[in-house]
Amino acid sequence: MFCAAGCLVLCVLTAAPSGTSVTIGNERSPLTQTAFREQSVADQPPSDEEMPPLPPPKRLPAARAPERKLTEDEGIPGLQSPPEPPTPAQPPKAEPKAEAKVPLKPEPKAEPRPEPKPEPKAEPKPEPKVEPRPEPKPETKAAPRPEPKVETSDRAKEKAQEVPKAADEQTKPVKKEAEAAEQTPPKPLKEIPLPLKRQPSPTPTRPLGEALSTDEGLAVASDRCPPTALEPREDFGTQGRVRSWFDGVQFDGWLDQGATLNTLSPRNRSNGPVTFNNRSNDYQLNQLYGVLKRDVDRDGDTWGLGGRIDFLYGTDSFFTEARGLETFGDFSPRWNAHQLGAALPQCYAEAFCPWGSGLDMIMGHYYAPIGYESVMATNNFFYSHSYLRQYAEPFTFTGFLGTTNLGPFEIQAGMTRGWDNWEDNNNDLGFVGGIRWKSENERTEIALGVTAGREQPDASTNIRTLYSLVIQQKFGDRWQYVFQHDYGNEPGAGVDGTIAQWYGINQYLFYTINDAWKAGMRFEWFHDENGSRVRTDDIPVLRTGTYYELTAGANWSPNKHVAVRPELRWDVTGTPDLYPFGDETRSSQLLMACDVILRF
Repeated sequence: MFCAAGCLVLCVLTAAPSGTSVTIGNERSPLTQTAFREQSVADQPPSDEEMPPLPPPKRLPAARAPERKLTEDEGIPGLQSPPEPPTPAQPPKAEPKAEAKVPLKPEPKAEPRPEPKPEPKAEPKPEPKVEPRPEPKPETKAAPRPEPKVETSDRAKEKAQEVPKAADEQTKPVKKEAEAAEQTPPKPLKEIPLPLKRQPSPTPTRPLGEALSTDEGLAVASDRCPPTALEPREDFGTQGRVRSWFDGVQFDGWLDQGATLNTLSPRNRSNGPVTFNNRSNDYQLNQLYGVLKRDVDRDGDTWGLGGRIDFLYGTDSFFTEARGLETFGDFSPRWNAHQLGAALPQCYAEAFCPWGSGLDMIMGHYYAPIGYESVMATNNFFYSHSYLRQYAEPFTFTGFLGTTNLGPFEIQAGMTRGWDNWEDNNNDLGFVGGIRWKSENERTEIALGVTAGREQPDASTNIRTLYSLVIQQKFGDRWQYVFQHDYGNEPGAGVDGTIAQWYGINQYLFYTINDAWKAGMRFEWFHDENGSRVRTDDIPVLRTGTYYELTAGANWSPNKHVAVRPELRWDVTGTPDLYPFGDETRSSQLLMACDVILRF
């Protein structure tokens, strides 16, 4: 029996293939145990030392819209990367190792473990465009999301499908806010009141150098912080920044030169009673003029100090000389040569007092505020001057002059030391005054000036009186008409001690062609009764004379620095046996003149 059993076992062993274990009871033979160990080792996964490290998970670009699902051919089925949060991403957590399961049944042969395929790169999706909102609101920051775990089971597919749903739920509030912002109009900005304790008073625009008012952007002095040691303190009555005395000091000047052609060609090179351009067929440097001034604000509400100095060099200086300054008491020249000379036609100090409607006061040597034409070439239309300007009116005064405004009227009044005097010849003061009115539309202007005083060396002599009326009227934007009338008298100053009288009418008509060109005409009648006013080398004796002059000219100003003034002038006398022109041989003359003004 035992032999039969032993033969049966031997047959089974020889019939079994190699590597197959045979169990006898509860024990295995040494051969079968060795084969079992080899099979178990082949079925177990490799250890940490032998398994190659998995590549780190790659981040996908953030996208607000849900991304497409990846197919099984492209990588792990159903896996999708969530949108990238705005905050720094958390480092990926280490994935737990999958435990290898030992098969219960032995497999005939262990197959090699396939290597994990690399994750494909998902194509970035463009971010949806969000319409600009009028009022930006802080975006709600999404909580950082942990990196998903890579799973190969059905649970990974379910999680991958839940990711786009969560992204849609997060973008819904943002879309709703954007739509609501587009429908809602922007709210108006609230006005923030300025920290001023009082309202500023309306102040007109000030000239260069004046202190700025509160309307021009500076706070009132009492509302500002106290000045530091490096910041100068404000003077009494000023507003805003501090104005030193040198603020507002300006310099202006020009060069006037020209020539006059006389058709008579007199031998003495004189144009008779025509002055300023008195040289015939000759070049004249009429004016090299300089002005140094500091204006005051006559429309302000603060005290102001200023002044002005005018310097004149040229042939025109002889017509503005003052007794005691450029000449001696007998009018002999003090320093001037025969042809060219220097004069100081203005030199005065100026002060403004804000009391009432304001009072402006000048004291010194200044131009007489009478008549229409001026000594300064830039203030005249024509190169030559009228008889009224040369013989009927004074050029300068020395004294003081006050100016104030009463509604639409400007009132002037002052005291003088006489006509063209720096030093008075009789120590008797004279009077000068005037009134000026201008319409609201500034088209009509009327000015009346008056002066009176004793001008002879004997203070007991009679008073010289003069008034001048000037009316200016604009017609439209191109036409302008000026009417002037002067009348003066002085008892005892005429021939044989008679009353001297002089009077005349002067009229101007101007037409503006364009910004560069302007045309004009002047017609004048002047009468010198008893010959007390017109005295020239061609008229050595006192005699009554009547003079007419007609002038036509133009002004060309290509820019503010250049002015050209050509003119044609005809002079004639209406008195028989009076020949003031052409070497005392003619009663009329024709002049062609032109000058150029260069302003700097």
